[in-house]
Amino acid sequence: MIKFKNNSPWKWVKMVRYIQTETATEHHVLQVLGAYANLHGSCFPSYETLMRDCRFKSDHTLTVALEGLRKLGVLTWKKGHGNQFKRIANVYTLDQEAMLNLLRKQKEAGTS
Repeated sequence: MIKFKNNSPWKWVKMVRYIQTETATEHHVLQVLGAYANLHGSCFPSYETLMRDCRFKSDHTLTVALEGLRKLGVLTWKKGHGNQFKRIANVYTLDQEAMLNLLRKQKEAGTS
């Protein structure tokens, strides 16, 4: 099993590299979120930033990928909101325990 240091700022980048997802799009979004994540796995890039970093032309593509990651259990998010005075960004959170469990299952199945 691959070891990840809990206090390393790169742990998310390293961990998401080994996760097998249903689609390449999901994997790419997961990698981008891993690059933005803090030590606790939280990040808050805007939809526009995620679309730019992933080079997507359609926000539907991003939405489908995020939903796929949520169904996989490795990602949760709290939807932001905005009004004329202030914008609150979405907060995406990577679930370390779910990712490690998924990595174990994929290793046992021989898919990672």
